[in-house]
Amino acid sequence: METRHYVCRGRILVVDQDDWCRDFLTQVIKLIGFEEFRLTATVDEALAALEESSYDLVITDFTLPGYQALLESCSQRFPATHFILMVHQREQTSRAMARRAEEATEVAYQWIPPSQARGRPGFSPPQIAYLERMEIVIKPLTLDEMACKIRDAIRRRHRLQVEEEMRRLKAEVLRLLR
Repeated sequence: METRHYVCRGRILVVDQDDWCRDFLTQVIKLIGFEEFRLTATVDEALAALEESSYDLVITDFTLPGYQALLESCSQRFPATHFILMVHQREQTSRAMARRAEEATEVAYQWIPPSQARGRPGFSPPQIAYLERMEIVIKPLTLDEMACKIRDAIRRRHRLQVEEEMRRLKAEVLRLLR
């Protein structure tokens, strides 16, 4: 039987202090066909990686010290980057999982610079754009869930790039027709 190998386009940065999690995500990323990815154990290592290159997707742990600085830096430098935020599951009930996901989302809002809020109550446009680029997953991770989340995040990233390029081309055509 012939084995087909698919290569997916997209650069992924994984930031997690746990060796088992980095190993697991390595296997998932390779399994779904991505070749360009980097593993780091600390926020400092991740920030150094971001100095060297941009990434389409950053996967990080909610409990990682300094993860908010990582999200802020990455979002400011590379606004189209998508995020998967991993939250630890301590309780087994779905209510507890939902509460933890809500807490992770609330904390994620805190890093959005106040200057971007434009004085509006509730959700500001940067916060909404940020939410469109973030997924939350509950640890322990499953292979299927992570594979789907990674694929979906990269697809959304590429779709947004194509949409932006189409808007740019339309504007250029209209400019030339005037």
